[in-house]
Amino acid sequence: MEKQLKESFENLTMPEGCQARIQAAMAEKRRKTRPGWVRAAAMAAMLALVVLMGFHFDTLRVCAERAYEHIVHPQDPEATEAVGRIGGDTYVSYGGVVVQHGEYSGKVNEKLPAEVRDGRLYFIANGENIDITDECSMERAYIYTMEDITGALHYIVVGGTPENWGYQIIIRDTTREGTNPEGWVGGGGSNYCGEDSDWEPYGWVKDAKERIGHPWPI
Repeated sequence: MEKQLKESFENLTMPEGCQARIQAAMAEKRRKTRPGWVRAAAMAAMLALVVLMGFHFDTLRVCAERAYEHIVHPQDPEATEAVGRIGGDTYVSYGGVVVQHGEYSGKVNEKLPAEVRDGRLYFIANGENIDITDECSMERAYIYTMEDITGALHYIVVGGTPENWGYQIIIRDTTREGTNPEGWVGGGGSNYCGEDSDWEPYGWVKDAKERIGHPWPI
């Protein structure tokens, strides 16, 4: 049995995209991780991946993706501007997204969360430089979760292809009194539907809603 398991592990080859995502998540040396339970959860997730490798490769891939999605990246203040809760109930994020209750005349962050270079799509929000070309499609969303310095979470979603990509940003804040119990604040985005989809949301928008679990219709 021991020999069979060893041979099974030696013959497994992790997909390049999945491997890169795990390595990127584990190699964030320049950032502080969230304390205690997050580190423990990440370690448990990686241990689960190792155990699952002996059973089914598709299960390994799915679990690796889910483990990566649950990593919360702290905001890099040196790489961001005008991101977070401003005042009592106004939130600013990337791509000109402002969630507000009442008038707001402050600074808006127009920096897009992604860009195309040499025919490849890169996630660049929060000082990142991640090639996500193979991590998203018209049906599949790439989701990056960032906690800003005020404690609010920004689910930054990118979907589509280098020729036709869009984004959505969903903000959740359970730290401020007066928000709803689940902390959902609001969001916004760009190019999440088009003539080629009969002006219905693209598949990646539906995928993101299912995986994030936000309460708004699409």
